[in-house]
Amino acid sequence: MKKILGLVLALVGLAGCRSKTAPPASLVLPAPDSQGVYHLTAEALFGLYETDGKEADRLLRGKPAVVTGWVEREHSAVEIDKEAAKRGERPRPDLFLHVPHTSNGFYIPVGGVICTFPESARDTLRATLKKLDRYATVQVRGIVDGKLGSVFLKDCTLERGA
Repeated sequence: MKKILGLVLALVGLAGCRSKTAPPASLVLPAPDSQGVYHLTAEALFGLYETDGKEADRLLRGKPAVVTGWVEREHSAVEIDKEAAKRGERPRPDLFLHVPHTSNGFYIPVGGVICTFPESARDTLRATLKKLDRYATVQVRGIVDGKLGSVFLKDCTLERGA
């Protein structure tokens, strides 16, 4: 009797193991527009990578996207140009779009969408940021370039500031 019970428990355990290794459900992406551009909020883009980074990377890396979010000025490189100039550096103009996170009910300002602009856009981007309110919402067009803490967009252009 003990052998039969042990065999049944072993089979049930194996069945449970198989269900745990099943592939994750496919991510649901919004349909791209007629030109193949995805339209997402910064929070939605970041959430796709948090849900299943490998699948999100497979589906989105190298694809054009227009991302809507609010600028977190404290983490945007164009806001620290004076400090970089003192060090003799000229950083690429990046724009950081905020994504809210919580941990144990507390707000943590980490992770977001980093938009990297070409060097030629530096002066225009700096001038635009000076005109925007502190929590202004903007739309940025760029190419999705993966996630490493934050999601990256490269070759960006500012579509509009609200």
